[in-house]
Amino acid sequence: IAKQQLQIYVPNAFTPEGAENKVWKPVSRWMNIYNYQLSVFTRKGEEMFNTNKTDVGWDGTFNGGKVPPDVYVYWLKYSNAFGDTYETRGTVTLVR
Repeated sequence: IAKQQLQIYVPNAFTPEGAENKVWKPVSRWMNIYNYQLSVFTRKGEEMFNTNKTDVGWDGTFNGGKVPPDVYVYWLKYSNAFGDTYETRGTVTLVR
């Protein structure tokens, strides 16, 4: 069996009040993702969102209130069935 890196697509923008893209989350065609950790931060480093569930995304809120449109930083870490760990960071733009 050949080892394959999990292919996860991370959208670079979303619109919580829009008709589509109301929740931001990475998506993958692979089912066996392990040790999943996702966090979203302001550019100043304040954590706005975190989850360890692949089916849970960020709705553009923090402590029950809407966050302003801006560019936010994400950090994503996960493993595959072979124990290989991957880590990526980037930005996501919230548009209201």
